[in-house]
Amino acid sequence: MADSESDLETDGLEVALDSLCNRHCSDGSSLRSKSYCSEFCELVEEYTGQWQVPLPQLKVLWTALSSFTKATAAFPDDCQHVHYVLSSLALSFFELMLFFSKEEFVEKPLKDILDSFQACHSQLLRHRNVYLQHVKQIIKAGGPWENPVLQGILKEADLPPKEVEDYLSSELPVFFELRVRYLQACERIQEAKALAKSCLENREAGKHLYFHQAYLTCLYKASLHEHLHKEMAEIDGRDAVEIICNTESVEKDELLLSLCKSFLTQQLHNGDMYYIWDLVFIWSRLHLRAHPSREGFLAECLQLASSATNVRAIFPFIKLVTTELGVEGVHVCLELCARSLQLCDMQADSVTRSLVCKTIAFLLPHDLEICRACALLVFCQERSLEAYRTVCLLYMHPDQEPHPHNSPVRTSVRFHILQMLKERLCFDPEFWNLLTLRTHCLELMSDKVMKDAVLNEMKEEEEKEYSEEQLINNCVNDSCTQGFNSCQCTGAFVNKDLPEEQTMDGETDKPVAPSSNALLKRRTWRRGLRRRKQSKSSRRRGIW
Repeated sequence: MADSESDLETDGLEVALDSLCNRHCSDGSSLRSKSYCSEFCELVEEYTGQWQVPLPQLKVLWTALSSFTKATAAFPDDCQHVHYVLSSLALSFFELMLFFSKEEFVEKPLKDILDSFQACHSQLLRHRNVYLQHVKQIIKAGGPWENPVLQGILKEADLPPKEVEDYLSSELPVFFELRVRYLQACERIQEAKALAKSCLENREAGKHLYFHQAYLTCLYKASLHEHLHKEMAEIDGRDAVEIICNTESVEKDELLLSLCKSFLTQQLHNGDMYYIWDLVFIWSRLHLRAHPSREGFLAECLQLASSATNVRAIFPFIKLVTTELGVEGVHVCLELCARSLQLCDMQADSVTRSLVCKTIAFLLPHDLEICRACALLVFCQERSLEAYRTVCLLYMHPDQEPHPHNSPVRTSVRFHILQMLKERLCFDPEFWNLLTLRTHCLELMSDKVMKDAVLNEMKEEEEKEYSEEQLINNCVNDSCTQGFNSCQCTGAFVNKDLPEEQTMDGETDKPVAPSSNALLKRRTWRRGLRRRKQSKSSRRRGIW
């Protein structure tokens, strides 16, 4: 019944292929060959997809190859579209041949199909397609499983290395890949492992990443964990990502998660950052798909990130936790930051220490005391103008009392982080005002250009304060005319340029620019003067 149904299907395919040939194969132009080959592949895929058993599918391929051989007679020998279709047909033939034994190769209808394939190959020799040539040789040898060296490999027999090397070099790696895939699909894990291992040891086949993927999968299924970890140690982050992504379509989540976690753990222990962001992301997708619990996910993140020997490995975990859980994961991120500060001390890594401080400030943006400590520690590491400006900006904000109920972390965690930050500062600014803090920061800045820039900023701020002072005085003068002359004199004194000094030779010397300490002292005096004037004005308003 099945044979008669498949005959009807192939009859319909022949009619469709003949119609396709009449439309596109009247000449050998490149455009016609492209259209014909594209529609040909769609037809073959449609008809083979109607069957789930190999023999009817082989009949479809047989009919398709015969029609294609006749239709492409007018196409040039080097037509790339024809070459692609022939390669696809050859590999499809070989993949279906894997289901049959040597005894079935000499029985009908398989014998007729294979004889027809060889006849078509003779007519297609001008295209010099290597895949067709390999399939013909395999058919002539009795099938894809009949080579004695291959049988010895599958049985894990002790074979001469040269014989194994010669055999594995006699075929293209893709044919061994199809064999391994077939063995895995049939759950013949031991044979698949043996063949994959032999291919890995081959000079040419070993370059193909698939055999690493297959060998690791077989080791996992065979519970050979020691060999599995040894094999994984030779694979870098990029290949690990590719292996996991390629395995996803054919294996279960449990196997994928186990492989991914092993790869990630290995990278973290080695301090290797190559493709670490990709591995962390893939692991998170697989873990959340298999275990949706948020608490379990946070615990796994903390455990993995805590095993890292490279401080920078915490950043992908922090990004992951904040993206997935938001405020709920801040306490875990802060624990990772605390550990990272300790690692930075051991590795003397000031650059990463600054990054960790900025990360802490990012995690607790509304905690002014934490942000100030982070900014100060960054300044102590970098001593840059930008870091100095950040410190000044934060210390200009009014002090805030911490509210435990408004904090996303426990008070103990916050206190621990704050103590770790303060312990690493160059000074203790606990009871300093902004002027004192600026003075000490200025002493730490060694670059003259940066110092000059800071002094210019301080001068500009002083002028701004003076302008505001003048505005206040003018407002006071409008209501209190008695103090007009006093205010005018003071303003003129403050704003007046320094006179040029007369020298012994009668020449004039310009005044020397004040030093940083002089500027700071003058600024202190000016503030005191302004406070006294404001107090005086207030008393006058009280009199009126």
